[in-house]
Amino acid sequence: MVFSHTNMNKRDWFEDWFDTQYYHLLYNHRNESEAKFFMNNLLDFIHLKKMGKILDAACGKGRHSIYLNSQGYNVTGIDLSAKSIAQASKSENDSLSFFEHDIRLPFRINYFDSVFNLFTSFGYFQKHEDNMACLINFFNALKPGGYFLFDFLNSNCVIANFKKNTTPEIIKKENVEFTIQKKIENNFIIKDIKINDNGKVFCFQEKVQLIKREEIIDWLKSIGFEIVATKGNYQLNDYTTNSERLIVIAQKPALKS
Repeated sequence: MVFSHTNMNKRDWFEDWFDTQYYHLLYNHRNESEAKFFMNNLLDFIHLKKMGKILDAACGKGRHSIYLNSQGYNVTGIDLSAKSIAQASKSENDSLSFFEHDIRLPFRINYFDSVFNLFTSFGYFQKHEDNMACLINFFNALKPGGYFLFDFLNSNCVIANFKKNTTPEIIKKENVEFTIQKKIENNFIIKDIKINDNGKVFCFQEKVQLIKREEIIDWLKSIGFEIVATKGNYQLNDYTTNSERLIVIAQKPALKS
């Protein structure tokens, strides 16, 4: 029997997929040392003072939040996944907290020194208004002069390297088999994910909008952000159309004296 979480209800794909054990199993290879390297580079770039307040928006299980807190920062993580927040909350302390929260909804005003949106935790929505709501909430959450750090896939690179009708990728982890088929449709990169767990079969889907650098920058500027830099990888080399990532560093204007 196949259980298709894309058809059983009208919930968004990420509401189901990110709350499963299979999502975390599939991506358990994520490189912690690379994440720490990236965080250190970002903090060096923006010169955030120790105990500065950081919002990790769409924090997952909190791996970035926990590391940032260990480096002396006051960190708040928010995520829609109740299971991820339950796991992250085990690491809470006086300067590290986690909340179940939808980034399309406001979360604190003029409060944070920096807002981080990391590891392609954006572009999941069908409606442009939802994308803009997130960015507006990030802007409003920042203190004047605060920084927004946006880490997204480089759509130019994804499109250039995409091959149509590719053979599905098969990944086996802990006796679970993942069959992954990718496609581009309606300006989204889509992964259809079939999971076979000892004979039980589940189907999920990931959809991320292929948003170009120019679009993101236009959206940020329209809200009021000033663009500080665009980088192309976790070493913070300058962005090119062939870069691995699209990393935008923007700033909420400081109050005029």
